[in-house]
Amino acid sequence: MQTNKLGIYLSRVIFKLLLSFIRHAETQSQKYCFAQLATNFAINRHTGYYSSAELENFYLSLAQQYPCKASQCTPKGNSFLHVFSCCYQNGGHTRIVERWIQSCPSEEIHSVVLIAQAEEAIPSALTDAIREKNGRLYELTVDDDITKALQLRSLALNYERVILHSHPHDPIPLIAFGTEQFPRPIILYNHADHAFWLGVSIADCVFDLNTSGATISKTRRDVHQSHILNIPIDPAQPSIEDKCPLRQRYQLPLTAKILLSIGTSFKYDYAANFDFIPVASKILNQQSDILLIVIGPIPTLPKWQQFAKKYPSQVIILDAMPYPRLQEYIMMADVYLDSPASSFTALIDVIYRGVPGLLLKNFCRPQDFQLRAASICQNEAELITRTVQLLNDESRRQAVATELLSQLQQDHGITHWQAKLQLLLKQAPKTHTIHRFSDVVTVQPFDIHTYKIAKACHQTTGVSVALIQSNLRPKNSGQRCSQSVKLLLYKVASVLLKRL
Repeated sequence: MQTNKLGIYLSRVIFKLLLSFIRHAETQSQKYCFAQLATNFAINRHTGYYSSAELENFYLSLAQQYPCKASQCTPKGNSFLHVFSCCYQNGGHTRIVERWIQSCPSEEIHSVVLIAQAEEAIPSALTDAIREKNGRLYELTVDDDITKALQLRSLALNYERVILHSHPHDPIPLIAFGTEQFPRPIILYNHADHAFWLGVSIADCVFDLNTSGATISKTRRDVHQSHILNIPIDPAQPSIEDKCPLRQRYQLPLTAKILLSIGTSFKYDYAANFDFIPVASKILNQQSDILLIVIGPIPTLPKWQQFAKKYPSQVIILDAMPYPRLQEYIMMADVYLDSPASSFTALIDVIYRGVPGLLLKNFCRPQDFQLRAASICQNEAELITRTVQLLNDESRRQAVATELLSQLQQDHGITHWQAKLQLLLKQAPKTHTIHRFSDVVTVQPFDIHTYKIAKACHQTTGVSVALIQSNLRPKNSGQRCSQSVKLLLYKVASVLLKRL
C-alpha cells in the first residue's frame, strides 16, 4: 500500500513538472507537445488527478483562437453525431455505440465520425446501424491536429447533439468544442470512468455507466451534470443454441464443465486481492473435468503459456476474436468468472445468454445490477467454492442465471434503456457552455486500484529527458537555471518511479 502511495505522489510530481513545462515553453507547438506528454503520462501513471483544469485550459485557449461560424449551419432535426477516436472489431467500446444506434427510434439520424481510425477495420455492425438510421460515416484523415479539430467542429454543426465516445487522451474534441461560439450541446459518454481523461470543460452533461462511475465524476472531476446511463444489452434476441453441437464443432469435450473468462491482457495483469491464475488454478485442482477458457489476453505471453502447459487438458487461452464467434463460446460455457479488472460488456452479454457470472469483490466498479444480485463474492475462498458449486449443480446454475438476468433487464434491458435515454435527453442542456472546474486531488483506496490498473496496462513510466530538453529553449540565464532545477527533479522522480 505504501509503495503504491509513493508511486502516486512521484507520478504527481512528474505530472506537475510537465504542466509547468507547458507554461514555460516558447512556441505553441512546444506547448502542445508538452500538453500531449502530460496527458499521456496522467493516463499511463495515476497521479491522483482524474482531470486537470490547467491542461484543459490550454486546449481551450487553442480552441478559442479560431472563430466558429455557427449561424451558417442549421442542424437536421433529431440528429446525433457520435464521435470516436477509433472504433474496434473487438471489445465493448464499439459494441456500446452499435447498440445505442440500433436501439434508437427510426426517425432519428445517427452518424459517426472517426478521428484517427488509420488502418483499423471498421465493424460491419456499426456501418449497418448507421445506414439503418439514415446516418453517415465520416473519417478525418488530415495529419494536423488543429485542422482536424476544425473539420470536426464544422461537421458537428450539422447535428443537434454531439456524443463523445473518444479516447481519454484525445484532445481533438476539446479543441473542436472548446468555445461557446459552438452552440450544440455536448454529451460525454464516460466509458473510462476509472481513468484520467480530457473533456470535463466541454461536457454539458456526462453519462456514467454506473453509480460508482458517477461518484467519481462528481467528487473527483467536479462534474455537475452527471447521469447514469447503463450499457445497453444487445437489442437482438439472443440465439441460444444447444451446447452439444457447438462443442462438437469446436472439438471441445461434451461432458466438460466449462468455466469462461473474457478480457484484454491488462485486465488480468492487474491484481488487488485477485490474482487470476493462482485462483483459477485452485478451481482446476478441485476436479479434472473443469475446462477453463480465457479469451482476450495474448496467448504467447510467458505466464499464459506456463499456465496452459501446467494444465494441458484443462486450460485454453485464446486471443481476442470477432463478436459472433465470441457469442458462440459464451453459449458453450457453464459459468463465467470475471477478470480482476472486470469486462463490463462481456459480463452483460454472458448473463443475457443465460450463463451465471461471478465476480470477486475488490475496488473494481461493479455494475449496479450486480449489487442487487448474488454474484459478488466477498473473498477468494467464497469465489472458489461458489464457482465449483455452480459448475456441478445445474439447478443452482439456472437459479442464479435467472436472478442475474432479471436484475440485468431492470437496468440494461432495451425498453428500460430507451426510456432512460429519452428522459435524459429531455433533461440535458439545449446549448453548449464551457464549464470551469476545480481539480480534486487526493489519495483514497480507489486511487491505489487505479494506479495498479494503469501500471498493469501501460509499461512506460515517463517521458525521455531528451524529448523535454528539445522542446525547452530558455531565453536567459534565470530561465535556464529554473529549467535545469526542474529537469533534475524530473530525472530523480522518474528514476524512483521506475524502481517501484
